Amino acid sequence: MSNDMGQPTHSGPPAEASTSANGHAAQTVTATSSLLSNVAPVRLPGSLMYEDDKDWVETREAYAGGEDADMEDDATSIKGKGKLSAGEDARPGVGGGKRMPVDREEAVRLMLQGLRDVGYHQSADVLEAESGYKLSTRAGSDFQQAILGGRWAEALALLPELDTAIPSDQTRYLIAQQKYLEYLELGQQKKALGVLRGELARVAKDQNVLHTLSGFMMCLDKEDLYERASWDGAAGISRRQLLEHLEAFISPSLIVPSRRLATLFDQARQFQQSNSPYIDGPTTNSLYTDYEDRQDQFPSVTTHILIDHSDEVWRIEWNPDGSKLASAGKDKVVHIWSVLPVAGLDGTERYAVAPLHHFRNHKDPIDAMAWAPDGKLLATGADKVVHLWDTETGEEIALQTPGLHHTDTISAIQWIPSGSEFLVASMDCRIIFYNRKGMLLRQWSTFPLQFNDFALTPDGSRIVAITTPLKRVANNEGLRSAAIWSQDLRCEMTSIRLTSDGKRALVSCSPDEVQEWNTHNGLRYLRGHSGHIQTNFLIRSCYGGKKDQFVLSGSEDGHVYVWQGSSSQPTEVLAGHTSVVNSVAWNPVASRKIFASCSDDKTVYARVLLQMRKLMRSRRIWQPPVDMDMELQAEDAGPVAEASASGTNGDKDGNGHAPRMDEDVGMVL
Repeated sequence: MSNDMGQPTHSGPPAEASTSANGHAAQTVTATSSLLSNVAPVRLPGSLMYEDDKDWVETREAYAGGEDADMEDDATSIKGKGKLSAGEDARPGVGGGKRMPVDREEAVRLMLQGLRDVGYHQSADVLEAESGYKLSTRAGSDFQQAILGGRWAEALALLPELDTAIPSDQTRYLIAQQKYLEYLELGQQKKALGVLRGELARVAKDQNVLHTLSGFMMCLDKEDLYERASWDGAAGISRRQLLEHLEAFISPSLIVPSRRLATLFDQARQFQQSNSPYIDGPTTNSLYTDYEDRQDQFPSVTTHILIDHSDEVWRIEWNPDGSKLASAGKDKVVHIWSVLPVAGLDGTERYAVAPLHHFRNHKDPIDAMAWAPDGKLLATGADKVVHLWDTETGEEIALQTPGLHHTDTISAIQWIPSGSEFLVASMDCRIIFYNRKGMLLRQWSTFPLQFNDFALTPDGSRIVAITTPLKRVANNEGLRSAAIWSQDLRCEMTSIRLTSDGKRALVSCSPDEVQEWNTHNGLRYLRGHSGHIQTNFLIRSCYGGKKDQFVLSGSEDGHVYVWQGSSSQPTEVLAGHTSVVNSVAWNPVASRKIFASCSDDKTVYARVLLQMRKLMRSRRIWQPPVDMDMELQAEDAGPVAEASASGTNGDKDGNGHAPRMDEDVGMVL
C-alpha cells in the first residue's frame, strides 16, 4: 500500500529501535521465520555479478571517431580535456562493451550492508536467505555489536577469532583507550586509573602517550575532557570511529568495512570530478548519471574592457575583498576601479566595473604594487620611488622620510599580514620596511642576491623569493646560509605567487613554463605547466578558484592560458588580446568567478555580443558565460595620459621590460 506520493506506508505494530552495523540508529523489525521460510535460495552459475564480463581484457575500445578524433585543436580555446571522447561516451556494457569483472559475493555483501545501513533490515534478511551470503561472520557481527555497545570484555574475547593484521597489543590498546576515556567521562576516576595502570600501561609503546592520557585525569569536567582529548564521548561518534579504525585491520571476508558502499560511491564521484577541467571544488551529483562538465561556470567570457591606459599595462591587482582593481604600467598612471554586484538578465549575480581614482604622481613607468590587507591603502613603485595611496579618499600619503631610499629599480612590494608595515625590494639588494604612514622603519640587506619578486606566507613568518646573483659577486653563500631552504632553478624566473594557505608557490619561468613548488616543509618541485609562450617578456601568473585549483598565465601570443590541477597542458586558451598578456589576477572572493588580464595591445576583440572596437592599451575582466542576449558595455573614463617614449626600469629596448639576465637564478625560502 502506498500514499499519493508513491511512498510506501506501513501498518501493524511499531518497529523496535536498533543500531545498524555502522552505528546509525534505525527503526527495524526482523523478518519473521515464516517469511524467510518462503524464500527460495537461488543458485546461480559462476561467481561474477555479470557473467558476460568474464572475458574482459584490460584494453580500451577504439574511439568511434578514429584515433585522431580527440586531437583537434582550436586556436582560441582548448576545451574539455577531462571529458570522454565521442567513442568513450557510451558506458561500459552498452553496445557490446565489457566491464571489469565484479565478484558476486562481494557485490551482494555490499548490498546487504547498504540495506542495513539505511534501515531496511527485513529486506537484508530476505536477500541473505535468497543469496546464501552473509554480511559478516558470527564472530565479526558480535565484535561490531560489542564495540558499539561498549562491551569491552566481550570485544577483547572475540579478537583471537578475527585474525587482525596488527599485533593484538595494538588492538587492545585502542579498545582500552576508549574504555579509559569513557570512565573519565562518567567521573569514575578510580576505574579509569585501574585501566590506565592495568591495561594501557601493559600495551602502550610510547611513554609520552601514556603521560598525555594520564593528564586527562586532571580535567575539570566533561567539556574539558572533550576539548583536551579531541573526543566527543560515548554518546557521540567515538565508538563508531574506533570500530572503523579496528575494521581496517580485519579481513573483509570476516567484516565488511563500515560504509564501504558509500565509500565506493564517493570514490566514483571524486574520480569523475577530478577529470573535470572546470569544476570549482567538489560537488554532489546524481548516481544515475556520470558527472558532466559545466564550462559555463568558468569565467571564459570577456564582460568588461577597461581602456583608460594610454600605453602598455604591466600590473593588475585586486584588493583583498575583491571590491577594487588597481592597474598600472608604462603610462605612469595608477587606475583604481570599483567592482559592484548587479543583477544579470538571467537572474544571476553579475559585476559592474566603474572608475574610482586615477593617480598620476609617478614620474616613471610602474611595475610594482601591493594592497594593504584592509584593502584601503595601495603601495606602488616606479623606478626607485615608492608612493602610498589612500584609495578611500583618493589622496596620496606622503612619505615621512623623503628622499631616494632605493638606489636601483624597485622590483616588488608586499604587506605583512597585520597590515602595519609593507616591504619594498629593489635591485640594489635591499628590502626596506615602511609603516602605514610612509615612515621608513628599517632595512635588510639581501646582498649578494637581487630579489626579482617575493611573497610572504599568510602567517608572516617566511619570505619566498625568486632571486638573481649580482654579476660581480662570485660567492653568494652569505644570504643562502641565512635562508632556510634554497633551490637553483637554472632558468629565468619572472614572478612568484603563493596559494591562500601559503603551502604552494607558482613561479613563472622563461622559456615557456609555469612551475609549482611545495613550500610547506622545504622546497619541493611538484609539476610544470606548459603550452604558453614566454621567452622575452616579464609575465606574471596566478592561482584561481576556491581552492587554488586553477593556474592562469598570460602569454606572448596574446592569449590567457588556464590549467587545472595537475594537468601539464592547458584546459582553456582564451583569446582577445592581440599582444603580450603581461599579468593575470583572479578575484580573491571565492564566490566570485572573475579574473582580470592586462596587455600591451592596442586593439581587443570581445567574444561576447560586444561590438568590435579599437581600444588603446587595455585590461579585460572575465566572468562565466551568460545569456547571449545580455548587453555588455566597455567602461570609459577620464582623460588619457600622454604615452612615454622613453623607457626606464632598465628598458633599453623601449619595450617596457628589463633586459634578460643570463646568470643562474634561484628561489629561496
